[in-house]
Amino acid sequence: MSILDIDIYQNKMTILPLLTYRNNNIDYNTVSNLLTQLWTILDKYDINVSNKKKIYSVATECLENIYKHSEFIEKEDSVSFQVNLLNNSIEIKSSNPININKILPICERIEFLKGLNNNSIKQLYLHKIKKRGISNKGGAGLGLILMVRKAEGKIDFRTETINKFVSSLVLTINISFT
Repeated sequence: MSILDIDIYQNKMTILPLLTYRNNNIDYNTVSNLLTQLWTILDKYDINVSNKKKIYSVATECLENIYKHSEFIEKEDSVSFQVNLLNNSIEIKSSNPININKILPICERIEFLKGLNNNSIKQLYLHKIKKRGISNKGGAGLGLILMVRKAEGKIDFRTETINKFVSSLVLTINISFT
């Protein structure tokens, strides 16, 4: 092995899958079970309580988004949720099918939130809590704001066309250990 090979090997990112769920839908019991499993798994690793709460909070929002906003389609594995342990962070990936007419506004919202600094995100979060009521789906529009806030802006997304009516929104959220 050359010195270059050793350097590349030593700096290679280690990815350890901790929790994975794939199906064509998700129900409330599955969300609850996944969150219970996640907490148990996080207890096994030396992750401080503050980071554990951030991870759990973001995971909860991802799973609630999948549960509340997914379009049901027959495609196998159209819904996915994964938590990976990286070298010094946790990566949460979620994917769910969304009506093609709703995907662009969501992507624009994520881009807008990513462009805000921490203080602006916090102010927007507080404003939404004070001014906005609960929607017909049981939320106040805080999920994406909370995820960006907890991940300190480390959120990426992409869309994948499933058919002419539905696209999949894939979120990747990275929570660094502090």
